[in-house]
Amino acid sequence: MRAGNIVWSPNEKAFVLAVATHPGDPDHWVHSVVRVDRATLAQKALIREDKRLFFIVEWPQVAKVLLRDKDGNSWWLDATTGQVTMAKEPQPLPRATGEP
Repeated sequence: MRAGNIVWSPNEKAFVLAVATHPGDPDHWVHSVVRVDRATLAQKALIREDKRLFFIVEWPQVAKVLLRDKDGNSWWLDATTGQVTMAKEPQPLPRATGEP
């Protein structure tokens, strides 16, 4: 099991992170996305052991987290309920700080 890909909420009151279970084993490799409250350290699994292998791209709005799956599809994750919906249009990757 590996955890990483930590992204803070826009108001910095919480962060999400990806947890990989059985990374590298194509038959069992899954990802979970967990939200952690900064003040209480309470944890909530928003996505549990999903084979789409979501990567957290950014958290641009308090209510929505942008994800990308292993096939390059973009998804919106509701930061409270964990509901995942496909983004209607491909979402560009955020630019690194200092890029034009």
